[in-house]
Amino acid sequence: MVPMGLLSSSFFMLSLTGYRVGVAEKGLLTIRLSINMTGGHSSAPRAESSLSAMARAVAKLSQTPHPHHFGHGVEVDMLEQLAPYFPIARRVFISNLWLFGPLVAWLFSQKPETAAGIRTTTSVTIFNSGIKANVIPGYAEAIVNHRVNPRDSFDEVLERDRDIIDDDRIKIDLIPTVLPNHPPSPISSSKSFGFSVIRKSVQAIFKDTPVAPGKPVMATQQCESSRDVLCSQL
Repeated sequence: MVPMGLLSSSFFMLSLTGYRVGVAEKGLLTIRLSINMTGGHSSAPRAESSLSAMARAVAKLSQTPHPHHFGHGVEVDMLEQLAPYFPIARRVFISNLWLFGPLVAWLFSQKPETAAGIRTTTSVTIFNSGIKANVIPGYAEAIVNHRVNPRDSFDEVLERDRDIIDDDRIKIDLIPTVLPNHPPSPISSSKSFGFSVIRKSVQAIFKDTPVAPGKPVMATQQCESSRDVLCSQL
């Protein structure tokens, strides 16, 4: 459980500053998509090339987000603990997520920062193909970076990628980056002793400051370095 610092939230057009405590860590999964096809001269193009096939694959991935997990992750616990600090009109929505959950999930999905908090994200970061303006490339590859929600597994993410791409010619390989691929952490309870100590410590210094559980939308090495010591105990 790691203090994430002061957080400003604009949920429902309201600025609320508080202290967010990280109780989960997203996983990191970087993959290479590659395809080999017959190349040729640009004067006699075929109906499809490796480049156009790869472009279609990454477009599908970019346009088809992974399903959200609002209602099954840290976000509900965070909102419920922040509810007393909201005006009553907004509190009605937050305190009745059994009814307004789909609406709140839709609101979260409208901004990249909040959408990333409720689902596994997909970012196409590198595209390589071609060596000359008049040569149709026979090979194309793209690098895709996933930040994996704690409710997803690597196998589920890869299976969904294959279903979205729907092209058996596209090969998918896991590749290392500066940060190694690592699965998401378990979700620690905000009812744990550790969370209680952090909440009391913060509020002893900053009176009436909201303290709520959360998780960073990125993936770091924090839980990799403390997986056996920290995440399993809180």
